[in-house]
Amino acid sequence: MKVIIAAGGTGGHIYPGISIAEKLKEKGAEVLFLGTDKGMEANIVPKYGFRLVTIRTGQFAGKNLGTKAKTLTKVLMGILDCLRIVKKEKANAILGMGGFVSFPCILAGKLVGVDCFLHEQNLTLGLANRILYRGVKKIFLSFEETAKLYSIRNYKYTGNPVRKVIKKATHKKPNGKFRILVFGGSRGAKRINQAMVELLPLIDDRDLFAIYHQTGSEDLEWVREAYLKNSISGEIFSFTEEMGYYLGLSDLVISRAGSSTIFELACTKKPAILVPYPYSAGKHQLKNALYVERLGAAYVIADGELSGEVLYRKLMELSRNPDILKAMGERMGQIYVDDAEERIANEILGLGS
Repeated sequence: MKVIIAAGGTGGHIYPGISIAEKLKEKGAEVLFLGTDKGMEANIVPKYGFRLVTIRTGQFAGKNLGTKAKTLTKVLMGILDCLRIVKKEKANAILGMGGFVSFPCILAGKLVGVDCFLHEQNLTLGLANRILYRGVKKIFLSFEETAKLYSIRNYKYTGNPVRKVIKKATHKKPNGKFRILVFGGSRGAKRINQAMVELLPLIDDRDLFAIYHQTGSEDLEWVREAYLKNSISGEIFSFTEEMGYYLGLSDLVISRAGSSTIFELACTKKPAILVPYPYSAGKHQLKNALYVERLGAAYVIADGELSGEVLYRKLMELSRNPDILKAMGERMGQIYVDDAEERIANEILGLGS
């Protein structure tokens, strides 16, 4: 059986797609990825040993009318690209991971009668999935609440697949310092970086915290200099492939609120301070974060309200209350689905219940 996975743009679409692809391959299926030559998929997918074929398409969200007209032309060309690829590859099923890459692929699949599926990583449906979900065989949901929000019937609750490097993380946290992991996604988050730098001089006891801070490449030098100046221990790096290791080390995480991040926190049962990216499409990060906060698993600080002083007060409160942190971590773990990729692969292969 051959399955096409349409995934592109951001790691939040790509990495869950790779987890599903690995499970499909394990079960004997052949997997081909469709994406663009401009997104992160061009670098990520081949590293995991999967073939990537690029198509022409574009993004509608947040663009002016002139750009949308050009995008529509690209989408139509993308549908033609996908029709050609689906026929040539003799695909049996197509899985769209959401985002603008999914749109032409799913439409092409429907035109030629191939079984089509979608996966939604966030609490609220993205634009492509909102348009497409009624016409596919099944949509896989990371949050069961999503089905109620949109009155979806053709769904299966699966959770969001988590990378193996996170699942396999078993590092035991050292005793002593209160350990904090700070990251804003693969490229970092300037607002979080600035707030952390503002925080450092407020720390009276230099031995209280150990901080692991992924800054992104643009901010690495000035953030590292601030840590050295304030004699705060930890590790400062632009990017790491060892996120599971640092999650294992940490008592608390400060991060954005993308779906992959939320489910990696859930997998490792880590309490968090979430700072949603304010410009995410449809404010999906804010909605993810508020949902987790309602569960009692995290605190949410709006990007515009974030400062070193605000962070300092919350960190001091939490570092003095290990029982609260433990309860938050347990609640975070409640949203994790251990076999998400298994559920999705079985459904696509016709092995689901």
